[in-house]
Amino acid sequence: NPWWANADRLQSRAAMKSDPGSTEESFPIFVTALAAALSPNPERPGLYVDLPFASIDGQLRPSEPGYSAWKSRMPLYLAGQYQDNLRRLSGIGMDVGAEDEYAHIAAGARAWSRQLASLGIAHSFEVYAEGTHTSMIRKRIETRLLPFFGSRMTDDGQ
Repeated sequence: NPWWANADRLQSRAAMKSDPGSTEESFPIFVTALAAALSPNPERPGLYVDLPFASIDGQLRPSEPGYSAWKSRMPLYLAGQYQDNLRRLSGIGMDVGAEDEYAHIAAGARAWSRQLASLGIAHSFEVYAEGTHTSMIRKRIETRLLPFFGSRMTDDGQ
């Protein structure tokens, strides 16, 4: 995602937009928040995080130690380790909009679905037509999400 370069240029919380008006402005904030959870670094003043990618000679490249920290915590890379627990779930479902502005979300969801399938873990995956990252949220909750959860609830509420 080319917006990683914007995140890489961000030097402090003060430089973040308090009311981002676009996906491009939101991405660095989201990435920094996720980095605070996945790769905090109290020794790195400014944002106190290690990002997984850096702009090097005009190209985005994996950047250590952030890249390894993120990879070690992402579901895609943990599925094999936790496959027995995943099989015990009542259901795994995911969907993405065909027009999602965040291309990495759709790519990651497809990869996660392939990983689950390769492990023989039952799940559903759907790409919904004409959907963007934020469009059709209410419709998807009402017609897909709530029925999905409702069909998997047991009598004891679990």
